[in-house]
Amino acid sequence: MTIRYYNLPKDAAIGVDTWCVSVDTAQKWESSFAKKEQKLIQTTKNLVDEVWKNRPPAQANPVIVHPLQFAGQSVADKLKELRKKLVQGKARAMIITALDEVAWLYNIRGSDVSYCPVVHTFAIMTIDSAFFYVDKQKLSPEANSYMEGNGIIVRDYGDVSSDVVLLASNQLTSSSSTKGFEGNPKIDVGNDTNIGNGASHAVEFVNDLIWVDPGACCFALYSKLSADRVLLQQSPLALAKALKVLKGHISLGNARIPNGTNGHALDILARIPLWKDGLDYRHGTGHGIGSYLNVHEGPHQISFRPSARNVPLQVAMTVTDGQ
Repeated sequence: MTIRYYNLPKDAAIGVDTWCVSVDTAQKWESSFAKKEQKLIQTTKNLVDEVWKNRPPAQANPVIVHPLQFAGQSVADKLKELRKKLVQGKARAMIITALDEVAWLYNIRGSDVSYCPVVHTFAIMTIDSAFFYVDKQKLSPEANSYMEGNGIIVRDYGDVSSDVVLLASNQLTSSSSTKGFEGNPKIDVGNDTNIGNGASHAVEFVNDLIWVDPGACCFALYSKLSADRVLLQQSPLALAKALKVLKGHISLGNARIPNGTNGHALDILARIPLWKDGLDYRHGTGHGIGSYLNVHEGPHQISFRPSARNVPLQVAMTVTDGQ
């Protein structure tokens, strides 16, 4: 939001639903409006909710426990590490609003968001307690037992607002009760798979080739594409370009790098075979990927973008080679 785009009178009040605006964004807006002696206020109701009369009810999709063998780290260990950081930062608590971060912390998954296995939740973690805010209908008896076994206190989804107020005054307690329902968890896919060909794709070097960008966040996936169907039926020029891409893959895969090397330094290895013939692809070479969570996870990446310099590549990092 930029103030110059709005023809608002002096002393105008601009209302926003604070559930839809981050603190950083609200502060930027307040600063912009203040320059014209205007102010940002919180609305008591969301206007979209007011006019959406036939809105379908929210579904009670079950919370799925993500097995430790795939999560890689227990909830107890994650909480222990984060609490150390709270102590180091002289903080009393952490409020977690990003759905993928709650899913990571508590080793859970769900199907509340299309193509991303997360649950509509909030979490608050203190030095001695961990709270989980969710529609309790989504919790099976097994999920309830899992939460209890990990010392996670389950509260109603709508309680987070009042609990944040209690937290601010150091009055948030661990008293809570949970009641679940029996359900059958299911696994869903992640992001839509992007499939294009030369006529529909913006990147020059994939002209006349099939571009398959699977965006699914799958619990387990195995697929095999027949080489003769994908490559051998292409034109000689398309095959020559594909060979250069393959050479870039091999060069990148064979690289031996010193500790502290970042993805920005490696990106050129994948491009040299293409650059020799004046070809390129105007996107990153590789990015992190989640464990049945986000299709794109970082902060590490292999890319020409400056942000790829920020984090060195380390052992056990998973990086796609997405030329």
